[in-house]
Amino acid sequence: MLIRNKNCRWLHLCLLMLNGLILPAQSDTSSRLRWNVNAGLIFNNTFSNISEKQEVLSEGSVINRTPYDSAGKYSAGFSLGLEAITGKGEKLNAAFGISFSRTSAAHHYSYVEESPTTKTGFTRLKRSTEHDITEKYSNINIHAGLRNRITDQIFLTSAFVLNKPLRVRRVTNGYTETIYSSNGPLTETSMSYLINEEKIDKKSQANLSLRFTAEYQFTLNEQPARVYLFRNFGLIYTLPWWGLGFSYTFKS
Repeated sequence: MLIRNKNCRWLHLCLLMLNGLILPAQSDTSSRLRWNVNAGLIFNNTFSNISEKQEVLSEGSVINRTPYDSAGKYSAGFSLGLEAITGKGEKLNAAFGISFSRTSAAHHYSYVEESPTTKTGFTRLKRSTEHDITEKYSNINIHAGLRNRITDQIFLTSAFVLNKPLRVRRVTNGYTETIYSSNGPLTETSMSYLINEEKIDKKSQANLSLRFTAEYQFTLNEQPARVYLFRNFGLIYTLPWWGLGFSYTFKS
């Protein structure tokens, strides 16, 4: 079509400029996908992975879980993972990732049961179990959240994390004392012991947690890299984790 009017020519020129300038600018802010690999250390309270500290099973039957003093207050583990960051620019991105972690925990298990008995010559039974339990967890962790830019080099990621134990190695040491009694002075006591009894559990309950990660980002070999510090809060188990590690963008 011929452009006869001067105003139309100016409009045509403006459209060409918009096509050459604005459209490339839009492509620069299009969504990007970056892949990060990360590795870090995990520190947690040894008295962790406890769903309930006390359970009342019935009248006279109570389970208590308390800290295992000989295991120390803190435990250390590690984490290896992969994370995808997607979004326009750096201000606000979506973060998705998967990682493998190895952690440990320990607690003291105490069970007391008092009930009538049918044992000949006795009327009451009292059974006390005292176990020291140490556990090692191999977890798959899947997270999803938002990554916010606080300053040019500081970022904060808030994410929900699904922690699924693949394997739990549990070692138990302790004893069970059983006392039969009657209305008179006669009693009968028996003892049984567990020494380094090992059990492997592959069907442990998953845990949902909330994790906050602070990152300091810098450039390494012309790619973004970062050191990070995170805190993980368990929503089902008692699961306070601290983590410190390094992350590197290998594809963007």
